[in-house]
Amino acid sequence: MDLLAFYGGSFNPVHYGHLKTAQYLAELLPQSRIIFLPNSSPPHKDTAKLSYEARRAMLAAALAECLPDTARFGICDLEADATVRHYTSDTLRQLKALYPEQFLAFIMGWDSLVTLDQWKQGLELHQLAQLIVLKRPGPQQELPPAVQASIAAYPAHYRIVANPEFDVSSSAIRAQIAQLKSAGGSAEPLPELKALLPRSVRALIAEHHYYG
Repeated sequence: MDLLAFYGGSFNPVHYGHLKTAQYLAELLPQSRIIFLPNSSPPHKDTAKLSYEARRAMLAAALAECLPDTARFGICDLEADATVRHYTSDTLRQLKALYPEQFLAFIMGWDSLVTLDQWKQGLELHQLAQLIVLKRPGPQQELPPAVQASIAAYPAHYRIVANPEFDVSSSAIRAQIAQLKSAGGSAEPLPELKALLPRSVRALIAEHHYYG
């Protein structure tokens, strides 16, 4: 593959929005491999105290069920250590050392781009990887001047793509699961969430009583 595109996030839990986005990008970038990069301790997010291992297991199950082509999709465990804070700038430097001959990209949402100047060395990320920015339909929050200036100075280092709308968030799913309080064990685990989560992910949540 010509491009390794790393898709960072908490994936807490992984849902169809994440999976459809990865599939969309794989179709948009035919010579790419989309690699999920779960973060054990995101500096800017609360992972709801669910372990990296649990979130990673759900992600692996979701890929096996929905995106089984291992030549196009995978998981990177570079941010598995929960004892340290994982900053994207540090991780991308490690990835460049691991894949010196590969062209790297990092996938982020528009909401992350809006705050990029607040990230650790955020305005230097374009030097480490192309930034693929997912833009949802509708009005977007205005970018701060420093981010606008970086995009204007290095337009080839930023690739802004329209992401098909999928109105769901992991936090809303967690809240819904907490309300359902499923005990698991049914033939169809958490049927209320069939439109949001793959069956394998729902089964793990029900079996281990995650979020409830």
